[in-house]
Amino acid sequence: ATHLVLGAARRVLGSHIWQQGVQKDVDRTRLDISHFKHISEDELEEIERLANAVVMENRPVRVMWMDRNEAEEKYGFDLYQGGVVPGKKVRVVEIEGWNAQACAGTHCRSTGEIGFVKIIKTERIQDGIERIEFAAGLPALKYVEERERELKKVAEIVKSPPERVSAGVEELFVQWKRSQKDIERLRERIALWIEGSLSGGARRAGDFRIICEEIEGATVEELIKISSALTRKEGKLVVVLGSREGGRVNLVAMAGPEPVKAGVNCGALISEISRLVGGGGGGRENMGQGGGPDTGALETALAKSLELLKKVLER
Repeated sequence: ATHLVLGAARRVLGSHIWQQGVQKDVDRTRLDISHFKHISEDELEEIERLANAVVMENRPVRVMWMDRNEAEEKYGFDLYQGGVVPGKKVRVVEIEGWNAQACAGTHCRSTGEIGFVKIIKTERIQDGIERIEFAAGLPALKYVEERERELKKVAEIVKSPPERVSAGVEELFVQWKRSQKDIERLRERIALWIEGSLSGGARRAGDFRIICEEIEGATVEELIKISSALTRKEGKLVVVLGSREGGRVNLVAMAGPEPVKAGVNCGALISEISRLVGGGGGGRENMGQGGGPDTGALETALAKSLELLKKVLER
């Protein structure tokens, strides 16, 4: 099978193709060849088609010992695709009308005995070397059967017949994108509602107002959006928001220009309260971000932030 695939690769990709190595396992083979670019899907399909065409033709495979000079004169140095072998005589394996290689391995009497050839994948293992991984015979059939089972599972999930799976997946993806847009719009509306609710519950600290609250299940991005919207509307406002998400605490602090002038430093504040939740953070004077793994300490962290802000703003 390796001789078949190598011969097909040379016909599809060019005569510059040279075998650089081969590893044969029970159920698949890895063939490394020299090539200047990644092998395309179309090229792989053609290599596979040619290899299987030769299998179907059931060409004779001849194994013979030949004088080295005679073999080189008849087949050229392509004979040594698998490497130069020592000795005055070489064992030549020839697939009729396809290729011939000096090889000491076990071989079939005809290409029909190889069975179905299936290319599994290709990868570039180093500059100028492509690896073709393939299976032949029963292992190839087993591989295709496994892929068919996976395809049927996907078809059941997307509620589409196997022959229309790609269309079904595409339709599902379009629906998912549409739902993501709907979710984003809903989140924006919720954020607006939260902004109004939070603003109404702000605490006074001298001439300033402070919001220190938990937003249940909010992402860092959502905390930033809400904090940013609140501080844009009110220049004397400081906002510290926290949430529990994915087993950890998120913390965000933002301040308008007036509290910053009064001495508020959001980066330093976040750094301090993040330690209370077992993590860390930092930032600038007008914005800080952090968090940690101790979800049970979120209330303590928010209470501490309120305490620290009051000390600064009520002086």
